[in-house]
Amino acid sequence: MVARAALAPKARHAALEHAAHQELAELALDELRQARARPELETPFVTARTPVERVLAGIWEEVLGLDRVGIHDDFLDLGGHSLLATQIASRIRDVFRADVPLRPLFEAATVADMTVTIVQHVAEKVECDRPEPPWAEVERLSEDEVRRRLTDDA
Repeated sequence: MVARAALAPKARHAALEHAAHQELAELALDELRQARARPELETPFVTARTPVERVLAGIWEEVLGLDRVGIHDDFLDLGGHSLLATQIASRIRDVFRADVPLRPLFEAATVADMTVTIVQHVAEKVECDRPEPPWAEVERLSEDEVRRRLTDDA
């Protein structure tokens, strides 16, 4: 019984220590999850105006860990770097079904500029995927080819 009584305080201490470590770990995770404030920039904050800008700003906020991102905020000024650019490009690919290369994140480094890039990319994809109208082949024919085909069918 003496051994059992001596173990109880040690076990209790170990359990308390484990709980304290677990609580500290949860607090650290909560801190990481909480978005940090947008840094002070020379560029004034402008909120997203369109659905694409809102989604894109949300992606940037999540990846950069910021509470808000303005459409004219520069990616690099917000703390962006190549690894985060890769994450953003991946999310853009998932959300917009647009395979946008990383370069625009550094060249068109704002939500507003990136929105234009995405819209253009999606529009080009739609143009490529759109089936050709039936008269398109006829429009490419010369007048002689049209006459020839008309006489061949008769």
